[in-house]
Amino acid sequence: FGIQRSKFQPYAALRCMAAIVFPLMIGLATGNVRPASLITAGAFSVGFGSFQQWGIPPIRTMLLAAMGMCIFSWAGTWAGSSTLAAICLSAVAGLVYAAISRHSQPASWAALQSAIWLVISTAYPAHGLQALTRGTLVLGGGLLQTAIMLLWRRMDRKSEAGSRQERSMFSEAAHPAEPVPRAFVPRLTITLVVAVVIDRWLSTQNNYWIPMTVLIVLRPGHSQTIERVIARTLGTFAGAVLAGLIVMFFSHSPWALGAGIVAFTWAAYALFYANYAYFAACLTAYVVFLLSLAGVSPHPLILHRIAFTAIGGGLTLVAWLIKRNAP
Repeated sequence: FGIQRSKFQPYAALRCMAAIVFPLMIGLATGNVRPASLITAGAFSVGFGSFQQWGIPPIRTMLLAAMGMCIFSWAGTWAGSSTLAAICLSAVAGLVYAAISRHSQPASWAALQSAIWLVISTAYPAHGLQALTRGTLVLGGGLLQTAIMLLWRRMDRKSEAGSRQERSMFSEAAHPAEPVPRAFVPRLTITLVVAVVIDRWLSTQNNYWIPMTVLIVLRPGHSQTIERVIARTLGTFAGAVLAGLIVMFFSHSPWALGAGIVAFTWAAYALFYANYAYFAACLTAYVVFLLSLAGVSPHPLILHRIAFTAIGGGLTLVAWLIKRNAP
């Protein structure tokens, strides 16, 4: 539960906030909060690419992630009305992500974001031109975030002090990647398929958080997986309780919900590497505020977030135990 202060990045987090604040303010001012929420969500996801430590500038990978999120969101929206199609597409997305993880960190991160948006979109099926709306708005948010990061990078190059900040922000010093075992590919794919089957079998809302949790917390290393499951579960519970208390008083005010989104987005970015449990708490609060702004009732939303995150974490632990006890 301790914060690694050297990895706390409040300044870097501020750089990502323009792509969050700008669409939110326009949406609130014009009354178009749902499209604004999707643009914000796309910018939020892609923004984490600027914190990854690959040893290369992340702009191209952020662009790749934005495009992948759009395409996979289209596919998930079209496939969402068919259980078989949703299961098959999720299996393919998980397989691609796990396989790429063995070869390329940047491409793996982009594939993970794409797979997450596929899983989310299967929960909201649509057809015709309406099926293109979600992915297109998400792409817009991702491109906006990428463009702003590119602008910051060019501005930083003009000053020596900016260049030092850039090395931290744009991760020019690579962290060596741990080797990903071949068994990670079938383990993640099978666990994800089981999670999607449970997701489709349940009749409540927001079931997609079960397979999404599996995608996020199931890691190649056993200790990494256990740490992520515990931190994600505890952080989700804390963030849901905190967000629930705040929303109880401010759910009637769209501007207050927008302010909550901005505050918890900044905190999630700043704490991304400093402490995963605190990051998960801020992420959960961000989700509660964002979906509440989009018109979702916050109280069942909070209960679903806690329950489905716990189920996804439990499935991940089962997959880890099966692997550990396998001959």
